[in-house]
Amino acid sequence: MSFKKAEFIRRQHEQIRLGEVSATDPEQHQLRVRSGGLDTAWLPYPADLGQNYRRWHPIRVGTPVVLASPGGDLSQAVIVGILHSPALPPPATDPNLDLIQFNDGTRISYRSGPSPALTIQTDAPISLHTSSTLTLSAAHIQINGPITQTSGDITSDGIGLQAHHHTGAKAGLPTSPSRP
Repeated sequence: MSFKKAEFIRRQHEQIRLGEVSATDPEQHQLRVRSGGLDTAWLPYPADLGQNYRRWHPIRVGTPVVLASPGGDLSQAVIVGILHSPALPPPATDPNLDLIQFNDGTRISYRSGPSPALTIQTDAPISLHTSSTLTLSAAHIQINGPITQTSGDITSDGIGLQAHHHTGAKAGLPTSPSRP
């Protein structure tokens, strides 16, 4: 076999390779991949972009990946896929469940099908911040646990909690209707 033909076959075999992340540099959005005993140069993190969002998901060392190398040149390789492995198995197998699971056990899931449900499970605090209005709208809102409210009044159907009054209140007896 001629050198040219052997080089052509080698490059063809190098176009798609499996590897494992061997080093990461999150500050520069780069990582290295070990494949076939070789480490690549620093490669860009794979992107998850949409019309209205950019997602950052740092990749851990040991993650199996698929590399595409234009012309079989590993110096031009890019990561085109991320794979599960026995060390990093999928967190679920239900085909009706979309799930994000974090290392501390926090889970964000959406179950589709006849009884759809969006669920957030965590032992960590949850914060919602907005410089605008936060609106909750549901057929029923249920809160289990104590509530602390500061910096303002609570109103229900136009009646404020802090400023409303009852008349004729006596222990054990019903009060008059509240008035604003």
